[in-house]
Amino acid sequence: MEINTSTDNNPQTGRQQFLRIANLFWVSAIVSFIVTLIVILIKINGSSEIVALRYNIIIGVSEIGNRYQLLQLPLAGLLVGVVNFALTKLNKSNQQILPLLASTVALAANLILLFSALLLFQVN
Repeated sequence: MEINTSTDNNPQTGRQQFLRIANLFWVSAIVSFIVTLIVILIKINGSSEIVALRYNIIIGVSEIGNRYQLLQLPLAGLLVGVVNFALTKLNKSNQQILPLLASTVALAANLILLFSALLLFQVN
C-alpha cells in the first residue's frame, strides 16, 4: 500500500489553485472582450447609420441611436474588468477568494455583454 505524503492541506497550494483559476478567468475575460469588440466592429461596418440600441420583449425596440454607440457594450466590459483587476491588486489582505471572485465577475460581465450584442444584432 502506498502512503500519500502530498501536502493537499497546505494553504499555499490552495492559494496557488485559486490564483491559477483566477488567471484563467482573467484571460477568458480579455478574450471575450476582444471577441465582443470584433463582432461589434464587423456589425458597425455593415449597418445603417441608425440602429436599435435597446430591445424590450414587451414593447420591442425601445431605444435607437447612432451605430457607434454600440461600442459602449465592450467598453463597459473593459471598465468592469479594469476596476476589478485594480481592486484586486490594491487589496492588501491575504484573501484567497477575492481574486477569483473579481475575475469571475469580469468574465461574467463580458460574456453577458457579448450575448447581448449578438442578440441585439438579431433585431437590427
